[in-house]
Amino acid sequence: DHDTVQARQLFQEALEEQRLTLENFPPVSIYYASGERAHKIAQVAQQQWKECLGVHVNLQSTEGKVYYDRLKHRDYQ
Repeated sequence: DHDTVQARQLFQEALEEQRLTLENFPPVSIYYASGERAHKIAQVAQQQWKECLGVHVNLQSTEGKVYYDRLKHRDYQ
């Protein structure tokens, strides 16, 4: 519902609970299967994280087989 105020508040609370700041927040990457549609969706997510939370997100395009193998093996980090 695009409640950015609540999103910022919850994110700030989470940072405080973990004793983190935006400066020492670990890198965030979005991996997605290659393709124009998936790339556009990843770009929107990247933009929203930056605008709403101030977090830079890296985008990593991978071949479909590699992407789905990673999901299958729960290789999320």
